[in-house]
Amino acid sequence: MAEEKLNAMTWRLSDPGMDLLERAGLAGLYMALQAARTAVVDLAPLQWNDADLTEDSVTVRWAGPAKPAFVKLMQWAWQVKNGVFYFPAVHDERDVWWKREPMHNGLMKTYFQNPNVQPAMEAVTKIVQIEEDKTIQVRFKVPGERIEAPELGVNKKGKPQTRTVPTAELKPHRDTDEKLFDKHGEWQSKVVTLSNWVFPGAAPRYGNEE
Repeated sequence: MAEEKLNAMTWRLSDPGMDLLERAGLAGLYMALQAARTAVVDLAPLQWNDADLTEDSVTVRWAGPAKPAFVKLMQWAWQVKNGVFYFPAVHDERDVWWKREPMHNGLMKTYFQNPNVQPAMEAVTKIVQIEEDKTIQVRFKVPGERIEAPELGVNKKGKPQTRTVPTAELKPHRDTDEKLFDKHGEWQSKVVTLSNWVFPGAAPRYGNEE
């Protein structure tokens, strides 16, 4: 029986259009894959080896449609634990949630500051006991998503009111799952529009820009 052919994709720091943000993203991908290998996390059908992670490039391979591989990668790279962002590329799995809070709040005020990208719940305040006679106050907003709430009636436009509920699924998960691939699970052949978490602060200057 013949082996299934593997597809491959390589990103290089020297690729056209690789500005500072794309370079940072490539570094993040490198770190996420390295963390998965260290933690012995199975991201199949995505495959790579040590030689695929170089100083200036990252290569990944997969069998079959691309979607299952990259959706699984995104769910691994972007996580929420205890209502606070957890990124295995930079966080130790033993880290307690309140040590991740500064990064969490930084992201909620930059990448996810637009509620259309990542609706946030009301701020949560917790008192954390770090030593027998020492406590600290931690305040953060839990990531959320809007859902229709029929019990709230309709708004001025006659549309159902919504409420925000906590979620562990983030906009990067949904964009990857819903926009990047066609119905066969292969990469879209057309231009796709992603949420502005991909390029924070890059608002359209003119009406026809996305």
